[in-house]
Amino acid sequence: MAKKSKENWSLYWLARTKPYPMVILSGVMLVLSFPPFPFSFLAYFAFVPLLLVMDHTPERVFEDRFWGFFKAGLINFWRILTLQILWRFRGKNWLYKRRTITRYEQIFRYAYTAFIIWNLGCCYWMMLTALGVSTTSEAIEALTAAILANTLNPFLMAIPIYLFARLRSTSRSFLMSLSFMVFWLAFEWMHFHWELSWSWLTLGHSQTFYPDWIQYTEYTGTLGISAHILLVNILIYQGVRALVAKHRPLIVLCFGGMAALLIAPFALNTVILNPERPVFQASGTLNVRLLQPNIDPYDKFGGMTAKEQVSRFVELLESPGLDSIDLAMLPETAIPRAIWNHELRSDALLQPLWAVLLREEKLSLLTGLTEVQRLDPATDKIPNSARFNQRYGFYYDYYNAAALLRNGAEPQTFQKGKLVPLVERMPYLEYLAFLKNFSIDLGGSFGNYGKPPTMHPMEVKEGADIASLVCYESEYGDYIRPLIQKGADLITVVTNDGWWNFSNKEGQRSGSSGHIQHAHLSVLRAIETRREVARSANTGISLFIDNRGHILQPTEYWVPTFTDRTCKLYSTETFYVRHGDYLGWISVILSLVVMGYVWGRKRLNVRKAERSAPKNT
Repeated sequence: MAKKSKENWSLYWLARTKPYPMVILSGVMLVLSFPPFPFSFLAYFAFVPLLLVMDHTPERVFEDRFWGFFKAGLINFWRILTLQILWRFRGKNWLYKRRTITRYEQIFRYAYTAFIIWNLGCCYWMMLTALGVSTTSEAIEALTAAILANTLNPFLMAIPIYLFARLRSTSRSFLMSLSFMVFWLAFEWMHFHWELSWSWLTLGHSQTFYPDWIQYTEYTGTLGISAHILLVNILIYQGVRALVAKHRPLIVLCFGGMAALLIAPFALNTVILNPERPVFQASGTLNVRLLQPNIDPYDKFGGMTAKEQVSRFVELLESPGLDSIDLAMLPETAIPRAIWNHELRSDALLQPLWAVLLREEKLSLLTGLTEVQRLDPATDKIPNSARFNQRYGFYYDYYNAAALLRNGAEPQTFQKGKLVPLVERMPYLEYLAFLKNFSIDLGGSFGNYGKPPTMHPMEVKEGADIASLVCYESEYGDYIRPLIQKGADLITVVTNDGWWNFSNKEGQRSGSSGHIQHAHLSVLRAIETRREVARSANTGISLFIDNRGHILQPTEYWVPTFTDRTCKLYSTETFYVRHGDYLGWISVILSLVVMGYVWGRKRLNVRKAERSAPKNT
C-alpha cells in the first residue's frame, strides 16, 4: 500500500494520469520566474513537468474536452459563416464531434496550454490599455491587439516543442534532448529579427533581478542566458528519467552537470568582474538629470494643453543643482505634438526649453517627440509609410524619435527603428501597403511610423556620445550594437510606461507589472555592452544602471520627480558588441542540420524496410 501511495505521487504517475496539472505547473513556474516576482530560479526547472508529460503521451489519444471545445467553436463558426450548415443540416453532421488525434497534436496542446498561462500571467497588462481610451471602438481595438499577442505568441512558442517531439521519436538519448535547446534558441533569435517581433518573454529576460548571476552575458548576450536555463532543464529532465531507470552513470552525469552549471556563473565572475579589465575602465563622466513629469498618457493628448505640459518640464528642469548637469532627459513623446525636423530650434512650443538651455550653456536636453521630416523624391527614397501633402505637393513622414537640443549646435535626432507591431507600424508595410491606414489608436504614440535608414549615436559634448533608445528598443541587444560600435559611451532610454494601469482615477493609478518588466530589460543592455544606462520614464520607473547591471536610484511609480547622477562613460567594446547574437544563427543552422539528419535517417530506414520486404511472386 505504501509503495502504491508513493507511486501515485511520483512525477511519472502525475505525467501519465494528471497531465494538465503538470502542464499548468510549467506555465505557473514560468510566470513566477519573471519580474515583478523575485523567483527567477524557477525558470531552471519550469520545463521539466512539460517534458515529462511528453514522455507519457500515447501515440493516439481521444481529443481532450478542453481544447476540443474551442476547436469545435472555431470549426462551427466557420461552417456557419460559409453556409456549410445548409447542406450539412439534413444529415445532422454539421456539429463538431471529438475524434482521435496523434500524440504530436496533443503535445502541441499541452505546450500551448503552458505557454498561454505564461503569456497571460506575465503580459496581462497589455489588455489594460483598453481601460483608458475614450471610445468603445478604441477599447475594442486595444483589447483585440492584446488578446492576439497573448494567444498567437504561445502558438509560436509551442512550435519548438512540437519539432522536438517529432524528432525525438527517432531517439530519446541525451544528445537528442539537446535539440530542444537548439530549436528554442532558433525560435528566440528569429523572434528578435522579424517585424511581428514580441520578444518580451525571451527566457533570458527572466534573470534580471539578480545581475551577479548573469555577468557572462557580456560574452553570450541574452540568448546565452536562455541556453543556460534550457540546459539545466534538460539535465534535470534526463536525471529524473535516469533515476526511474536506475541508470547510475547517467544520474551522476545529469545531476553533477546541473550542479556545475548552477555554480559556473559565480566561478566565472572571479575573472569576468576583475576591475582591472579594460571594459571597466571609465573614459569620462557625464552628469545626468532624469525628469519624470508623470503626465497621464490618456490626458497627454487631449487633457492637459501642450503649454501646460512644457511648463511642468521647465519646473522640474530648473530644480536645484541644474548648474552642474550636462544632460537632462525627458521621456518618450514628452512633446505632445509633432514637430517638423527643420523647426526644432524655432518651434514656439520648444522655446521655454531653449530659454533654459541658453542660460545653462553647458546643458544639453534629450526629449522624446514625434518628428516630421519632409521628403524630396529627387534625393530621398520615399518609404511606404510616407504621406503625401495634396495641397503643397510634397511627401512627409512621421517618426517616434528622440531629439538632442544643445546650445550652439544643430539639433540632433534619433528615430525609433524597432516599432511595436500593429500599434506603431503595420508589419511588412512595404508588402501590405493596402493596410497603411490601419493602426490601433491608444491616444498618442500610434500610426504607421517611418523607420530610419541608418542608426547613429548623438553627441552630448566632445567625447560623450549616447545611444538613445526609444521605449521598446531596450528589448533588443543585437539591434543596438551598431550604436556602441559607432562610439556610444552611454545608453539612454526614453519611455512612457503609464498606459498599463488598473484605475483611471486621477492620483489613484495602480500600476501593473508591465513598467517593472520593461525597466528590468535595460539591465541586460548594460551587461551586454558594459555601458551605464540612464532611463527617463514619464510615470516611472526612471533609474540608472551601472555597467555591472545594478539598478541605482529608481524613482517611485506615478509621482512627478527628478533624480541626478554622475554617470561613467565607457568606450571598450565587449565580445557581444563585436559578435552579436551568434548563438542564434548557430542554433538556426544546427536546427536545419538536425532536421535534415533525422529526415535522412527515416528515409534510409524506409528504403531498408522496402528492400528487406518479401517480393510478391
